[in-house]
Amino acid sequence: MDISWNENLIALSVLIAMLGSFTALSHAERMRESHGYQAKAWMVAGGLTLGMAIWSMHFIGMLAFHLNIPIAYDTSLTFLSILPAIAAALLGFHLLQSPKLQLKKILIGGLFMGLGITAMHYTGMAALKMQPAIIYNPAIFTLSVVIAITAATGALLIVYAGEKTGLHPLVQHLFSAAIMGVAIAGMHYTAMAGATFVPGSVCSVDGLEIEPNLLALLVTSGCFVLFSGGAFANTLDRHIALDNLRLIHAQLEAQQKEQNIAASAFEVQEGIIVADANNVILRVNKSFTKLTGYSADEVLGKTIAFLISDHHEKQFYQEILKALQKEKGLVDEVWIKHKDDVINPYRLTITAVSNSVEEVTNYVAAISDIRAFKEAQESIQLLAFYDPLTQLPNRRLLQDRLQQAIAGSVRSHRYGALMFIDLDHFKTLNDTLGHNFGDLLLKQVAYRLQESVRDGDTVTRLGGDEFVVMLEGLSEDLKEASIEAKTVGEKIKARINEPYKLNDEDYCISGSIGISLFCDNVYNAEDLLKQADSAMYQAKNSGRNKLQFYNSLEKLSEELV
Repeated sequence: MDISWNENLIALSVLIAMLGSFTALSHAERMRESHGYQAKAWMVAGGLTLGMAIWSMHFIGMLAFHLNIPIAYDTSLTFLSILPAIAAALLGFHLLQSPKLQLKKILIGGLFMGLGITAMHYTGMAALKMQPAIIYNPAIFTLSVVIAITAATGALLIVYAGEKTGLHPLVQHLFSAAIMGVAIAGMHYTAMAGATFVPGSVCSVDGLEIEPNLLALLVTSGCFVLFSGGAFANTLDRHIALDNLRLIHAQLEAQQKEQNIAASAFEVQEGIIVADANNVILRVNKSFTKLTGYSADEVLGKTIAFLISDHHEKQFYQEILKALQKEKGLVDEVWIKHKDDVINPYRLTITAVSNSVEEVTNYVAAISDIRAFKEAQESIQLLAFYDPLTQLPNRRLLQDRLQQAIAGSVRSHRYGALMFIDLDHFKTLNDTLGHNFGDLLLKQVAYRLQESVRDGDTVTRLGGDEFVVMLEGLSEDLKEASIEAKTVGEKIKARINEPYKLNDEDYCISGSIGISLFCDNVYNAEDLLKQADSAMYQAKNSGRNKLQFYNSLEKLSEELV
């Protein structure tokens, strides 16, 4: 009788075998890492998982083949066939509890496991109750038994061998699961190849007809729930075990640190101070001497108070004491007085050491020099808010100061002015003499601009040949404020027009200036910059080397310029 196969269900059956094997291998690893009741629980979980994986693979594999007659399965025999698979898997997990490989036990266990898997398969085949009975090829039947025994023995050996490969557990389990899945499926389909259905055979089981794909979906869903639930439990248990291990390790480390405070204090580069509960210094290390200039003889028996500098208020030190009483530890930045009276910044870490009744017996303080860190912070601040070429404030700092100036004008009702300055024909200088000469010119322009304004005014380089000058505290009267701004603008224009000495060569350049006045908060910083920029372009269009107010004050500008 002809047999046809559903290739999708065949592939699904192999996948089920691999996934089940992967989950079972993870359970085997947890079992071998655990002890007592927990190890027994993982043995049972692993046996059930592998047994159900083997049976589900067999069942879906049976659904994958079709005869040209109606077939069904005896329910009792079908469910009965689960028992040999689970029993075989439990036997395997029982053997895997041994920490060392015992080849004799593995071979005997593999034999009985293989016979159990064989019994599961042929019990499931018997559930068809074919009339006349299925005929099995003796040679292929024997081969299927050998494959089952070999697969079972190999699965046991894989667990022991995998621990010595040095591979990551995930890679090891994936590789091993693929081998076991193929072996389990190989036994099933080899056995099926030896089955012969006599022409005219009929299935004597009257069963509820369920579409094979639907039945396969139901079994697959059940396997997914079992495997994913097992994987979740495995992962959760592993994390709990790791957390417990870390906790024990942390406790041991803490005890070790407490026992070796004195020894460890002299093995670090930080300056270490060990004091009693009254802050009397008991010991210091060589790094402390190097950082503060004080030798051990000079500080032993003194309180830590002699290191206190005037950089901090009294409240700062009171807060340190409160933090130590509450948290038993502190990390902060502190300025400490060096022996030569120079005050330097340090990173301070203080730990309170308590006895069994939670009474503080000692304080251990560690100080490290953070001057380099502070300098790096200042450099970052400089890069963030200042132009690296001219050291003038950049656009970001200008916007911040301009916002403050606008707020100040609201309070004082005094005008301020924003001057946008663009050097005329600067590109020609760069193109003819080179960028080095251009940079020299920009530095000299920056210097002249700073000389032309008051100390409280702001000179900014936006980039290229563009500068902005912000004047504050001008007159409350618009006309007078305009005159004041024009006066400064003319002064700046005249200073820009003076010759420059560039590597012993004289060079002349001019600048176009746009002015925008502000008072109250009618315009924001960005609007004022745009207005001054627009006025500057009006000055350029008027022939360059000009000073132009923003066109909203056009009438007044005509009177002044």
